[in-house]
Amino acid sequence: MDRVLFDYGNSNSFGLEQIRKTQDLCFEFNNTRPSDTERRNELLRMIFGVLPEGIQVQAPLQVDFGVNVRIGKNFFANYNLVLIDGAKITFGDDVLVGPNCGFHCNQHPIVPEQRTQFEYADPITVGDRVWFGAGVTVLSGVTIGSGSIIGAGSVVTKDIPENVIAAGTPCRVIRKITVEDKMDLERMRSEFRAGLHKGGLPQRAYFDFVNPPSDVIAQMQKAADLCFEFNHTKPSDTEKKSKLLSELFRRDPEGLNIIAPIHVDIGENVRIGKNFFSNYNLTIIDGALVTFGDNVLIGPDCGFYCNVHLTHPDQRPEFAYADPIVIGDDVWIGAGVTVLSGVTIGSGSVIGAGSVVTKDIPDNVIAYGSPCRAVRKITDADTMDLERMRSEIKA
Repeated sequence: MDRVLFDYGNSNSFGLEQIRKTQDLCFEFNNTRPSDTERRNELLRMIFGVLPEGIQVQAPLQVDFGVNVRIGKNFFANYNLVLIDGAKITFGDDVLVGPNCGFHCNQHPIVPEQRTQFEYADPITVGDRVWFGAGVTVLSGVTIGSGSIIGAGSVVTKDIPENVIAAGTPCRVIRKITVEDKMDLERMRSEFRAGLHKGGLPQRAYFDFVNPPSDVIAQMQKAADLCFEFNHTKPSDTEKKSKLLSELFRRDPEGLNIIAPIHVDIGENVRIGKNFFSNYNLTIIDGALVTFGDNVLIGPDCGFYCNVHLTHPDQRPEFAYADPIVIGDDVWIGAGVTVLSGVTIGSGSVIGAGSVVTKDIPDNVIAYGSPCRAVRKITDADTMDLERMRSEIKA
């Protein structure tokens, strides 16, 4: 067994010096401009001991040891990857990791009295060409077979076989991936060449990884640096932050209020109505158009993800597509919500914390869950007595 024991009575067993070294390297990586690829690659080399071929990691990145992580070729991780590598974490080739994912080898004992005495870690193994959707948590001791897809918001507690689609809390196999899942890449490429990849269009957008469009890459690099500067500007410098948001979104919405950090892929594809508020750690993967109505409220740690990789593992390194997301007026989205490609959320609705929204939600409902479902309508009975509340506050 490759289990690792950390004895709280023996500080040497913790490797605290290595953890502090790696945390400092992650700090520097996260505070290096995205456009400074040479320095960021050097920091990744220092964190992991080697620089894997074709690696791409979007900051922020959090790693405990680094030396316990083995990464194959063409590894891509989106924003906010967390690796708690008390034991070995192994990634195969062509692995795709969505935003806000975590791989957690370490465990505490179940018995409360023992939690102050020790912890232990079991290895995590990920095969080739695995795609993790946004917000996935992979727990200690898990092996995920090559070619599989792990759906957004899943918590993976047990092994997942090869070439399956799996999702849920806990994560379970939904079905096998077969040859019928292959898409017509020639048709997609012809549409791509016709210009449908251009930002700001309401229809599906395509991305050819074999021949990536230079204009989109330039937009993404610019958006990354603008988000970096926004996230590193003092909250009190509201004038500068407003100018950065105006440049990022190419417009100046009335009453816009976004609390850093923010992570946006392109920015130009985002349309924001009046009085938009987003709390900490908003992520927008806007390969297609993302539209927010007026008076939208977004809790912390929410993400809106237009982009989709292809289902069949043989095609994932070649192509991806994106469908638009539409949020109506007066929508309240609770903390930790994930909204997936192609979804429309109707005006006036409430999306409960931690939900994964995979399908359209109608107007004026309360909806929650993974997958998110409408629970009930919002009615006049939900109206609160503001005068009574104000008098209680004054008292």
